[in-house]
Amino acid sequence: MTDSLTITKINNTWIKLDCDLSMLYELDDVFSFLVPGYQHMPLYKEKVWDGQIHLINIHKSRTYTGLLPDLKKFCEARDYDFFYTEEEIPNSISREECFSFVNELNLHSKGDPLEVRDYQYAAIYSALSNRRQTIISPTASGKSLIIYSLIRYLMSNENTDVLLIVPTKSLVVQMYKDFQDYSTHNGFDVESNTHIIMGGYEKVTSKSITISTWQSIYKQHISWFQKYGAVIIDECHTVQAKALTSILEKMINTPWRFGFTGSLNNSLTHQMMIQAVLGPITKVATTKELIDQGHLANIKIKTVSLKYSDDLKKQVKKMPYQDEIKFLCGHTPRNKFIRNLALSLKGNTLILFTRVEEHGRILYELISDKREENVHYIHGGTDVLDRDDVRRITEESNDSIIVASVGTFSTGINIKRLNNIIFASPTKSVIRVLQSIGRGLRKAEDKDVFTLYDIADDLSWKTKINHTYLHFGERLKLYTAENLPYTITEVPIGN
Repeated sequence: MTDSLTITKINNTWIKLDCDLSMLYELDDVFSFLVPGYQHMPLYKEKVWDGQIHLINIHKSRTYTGLLPDLKKFCEARDYDFFYTEEEIPNSISREECFSFVNELNLHSKGDPLEVRDYQYAAIYSALSNRRQTIISPTASGKSLIIYSLIRYLMSNENTDVLLIVPTKSLVVQMYKDFQDYSTHNGFDVESNTHIIMGGYEKVTSKSITISTWQSIYKQHISWFQKYGAVIIDECHTVQAKALTSILEKMINTPWRFGFTGSLNNSLTHQMMIQAVLGPITKVATTKELIDQGHLANIKIKTVSLKYSDDLKKQVKKMPYQDEIKFLCGHTPRNKFIRNLALSLKGNTLILFTRVEEHGRILYELISDKREENVHYIHGGTDVLDRDDVRRITEESNDSIIVASVGTFSTGINIKRLNNIIFASPTKSVIRVLQSIGRGLRKAEDKDVFTLYDIADDLSWKTKINHTYLHFGERLKLYTAENLPYTITEVPIGN
C-alpha cells in the first residue's frame, strides 16, 4: 500500500496534514533543524529543549502554508501519493502587464526620473506572480523602489490594505520619505494613504498602507491584523525572532506575503523558517554583479591585522569570548589606532561598534578630543529624528565622522556619501557584515568607490587562535565567496 499525504488549507498561515502517524513523525524528522549555537543555550543545558526548531506540529497535525512546495518534494522523493485539496491560483499578471504598470508609476527621485533596472522589474514580477516570495536583493539595490511598486499594484489591482514591517524607527521614517520622493510626479498622496507606527503612535488606522516596526505591533491581538491582505517584511533575515514570527502566524487572512533582505546566513534552519512563514527564496542579483554593472560604488576592502605582544597574548589566551571582547573594547592603544585611522581618512567615515558604554562612547570621546566639528555619536538611545539629522548633515558634508552602533546603522540607513567604513568590533555574522558593507555601496555624484577597513586582532598564542581572530577568518571566507577582493596589512600594536 502506497503511503499518502493529504493537505488541506486551514488559512493563509497554516495547512492541515492528513497522514498516518508514522509519516507524521517522518515529516517531523525531516523538517526539524538544530539551531546554531544550541549547545550554549540555557534551555538546552537544562534539558527543557532539544535544540531544534520543529516546523511540523505533531499534536495539531499542521504546519506552515509556506512549506507546501517542500512537502510536495518530500512525497515525490519517496514515491508517496500527494494530494492538495485547494490548489493555489497563481496571479494572472503577465510580464508585459507588470512592466507596463511599473512604468506608468512615473517614478522620480529628487525630482529626476528613475530608471527601473532589469533585476528590479524581475523582482516585482516574480513576487506578484507567486504571491509569496522571499527576495534577496543586495543592500543599495533599490529595495524600497521594489516595495513601493508592489504596494501600489496591490492597492490598485487587489484593493487590499498593506502592512509594511521594518526593524527600526529610522527605517519607518526613511521608507515614508522614499515613498514621498517616488510619488512627486504621479499624483499619489502618500500622507492620506499611509499611516506610520512606532513608539507611542496610534495603532488603529483606516489608511491603506501601514508602515510599522515589528516591536510596536507584535503584541496586538489577532483581530488587529485582519484588515491586511498583504504583508511585506523588510530586512526579513530577522524573521527568526519569535515576536516577528508570531506576527506572521496571526496574519491568517493575508495571502500576499513578501520578504526582502540583502543577505541570509547559511543556516538551513534560518532559510527554512523564512520560507515557511513568507515564501520561496529567490536571489535577484549579487553585490559584485551590481558593482560590475555600475549600479553600485566599487569597493576596496583593506583588512588590518593588529599584532599584539607576547605578554598580552599570554594574558588573553585563556579568556572566554566575552572577556576577550571586553579586553579589546577597553584596550587604549587599539582605540587610539582606530581614532587616528578615522582622522586620517578623506571623505565621510562611519565607525561601527557593538557595545555602547564599553566601546562606542570611548571611541567618540577619543575622536572628539582631537576634533570638535562634524563628529556624531549614534546608538539605540538616540532619537530617530536626531539620527535622520545626522544622515542629512552627512549627505551635505565632506568630512563627517559617525560613531554608530551596529544595531542603528548597519541596516537600512541610506547615506550615499559614505566614503569609508571601519569595523571597530569583531563579528562573524554573514548578515551583519554584508548589511554593514551595504552602507557604503550607494553611489553619489562625487563617489565611485568606498573603502572598508576591517580591524582584526591577532592575539593567538602558539597553536591557540583567539576567538575574534577566528571570526576574522570567517569574514575573509565571506569576502572570497562574494568575489570581493581584499588586502591584509599587519600593524604592531602597543601594550
